Amino acid sequence: MDRDAIAIDCSRGFSSDSPESAWQNLGDRVATAITTEVLRVGVGEYLLFHAAGVATKDGDVLVLCAGPGTGKTTASAVLAKHFGYVSDEMIAVDPESGEVSPYPKPLQVIVPGSGSRKDLVGPDDLKLLHPPQTLRLRQLFILDRERDPAESFAPTIEPIDVPLALELLISQISSLYLLPTPLQLLCRYLADSAGPLVIRYAEADTLPALLADWLEEERPDRAPAFTWSPSDTSGAPLDAPSGSRFQRRAPLDAVQLDDALAILIHSEFFVLAGIGTTIWNATAEPATVDDVLARVVAEHGAHDDAAAIVSSVLQNFVHQGILANVP
Repeated sequence: MDRDAIAIDCSRGFSSDSPESAWQNLGDRVATAITTEVLRVGVGEYLLFHAAGVATKDGDVLVLCAGPGTGKTTASAVLAKHFGYVSDEMIAVDPESGEVSPYPKPLQVIVPGSGSRKDLVGPDDLKLLHPPQTLRLRQLFILDRERDPAESFAPTIEPIDVPLALELLISQISSLYLLPTPLQLLCRYLADSAGPLVIRYAEADTLPALLADWLEEERPDRAPAFTWSPSDTSGAPLDAPSGSRFQRRAPLDAVQLDDALAILIHSEFFVLAGIGTTIWNATAEPATVDDVLARVVAEHGAHDDAAAIVSSVLQNFVHQGILANVP
């Protein structure tokens, strides 16, 4: 990424009566400003995951995606004693090459003996390992921490359904809709890796052994984890005039999965299956309710409530922005 100067109002960092707190507030502001600027520069150019990341000695990056407050920093601090520290907050991936740009920011950790107070501490001060210079995406994981397990909890790495994985990953990517064919990019990386995986764990200190075992067993030369294909993206533009017929909105991207259709309309992600997919396909061009009903009955068979069901789905899809009322 390009490196630009960043202006920060330092005076606001010294509003506290405690000099120690004032310096900490300033550090927080600097870290936030830098992260914000990195995001600004990277949107539309990189896949920007809200995630932690560590790297093997070969430069393979394991990305741990999760929302705020889910343990990414703690996981990073533990894992980076065994793997190279890439980031505890943001992973930037070149969409074409899969190259990862490291962002080894200071980590906000609890200061020993201070109760629950957190300070920003540099990765070198925490004695975290440095990653290799050249980094590339190896695997996308979804991090799922069990905060208060009722009983002994053994960590696991488990496969999850592709549509659910896409939904969870998209929620942790900044401005995905600014990239070309973003769903296809995600499907390509997931299919070319071990597929969508979730790490379920309770304690961060169980993660190094878990990932080391996974790396030992994982075969990079396996067949694709699942099949997918690009789908047609024709449809009504956002500024289409209003009318009484129905037409699907032109999606930014669409991919056909084994038993579902994933679509991205601007920044909204949807998964269609069953009659939902049939209605989507039936409204590639403007169609009446009767047109759509005939298509649904032809593909799924007659039903006493078919007309009511189709009408309800059409109205629901219009409300969600999946379809538009057009002339």
